Amino acid sequence: SPLTESETGLATPGQKEKGEGLRTPELYQNTPNPFSGETKIGFWLPESMTATLRVMDVTGKELYRVSGSYSGGNHLITLEAGSIPEVKGVLFYQLETISGVLNKRMVKVN
Repeated sequence: SPLTESETGLATPGQKEKGEGLRTPELYQNTPNPFSGETKIGFWLPESMTATLRVMDVTGKELYRVSGSYSGGNHLITLEAGSIPEVKGVLFYQLETISGVLNKRMVKVN
């Protein structure tokens, strides 16, 4: 697929550009996955809005939360394994905005 020039002037494959018609937030798969030390969770917002990222265990218990006002565009949250030391295995994470809730899963190996 061809690269498009973003507002910063850098060619960025796979990132959403203005005018593409996508008007709802996106939640990306964390990397690395599985993870042990830390993992990065990315999301994209169509415009400035409040967003909350939560990490939960398989029972739905909230283990981690970060909330704030974010500008439109791509964002990256770093999750340190030490923030959730008591759990390992399958975890779920969600992005909640005024547009709704998006969910993904990840695996913590230690």
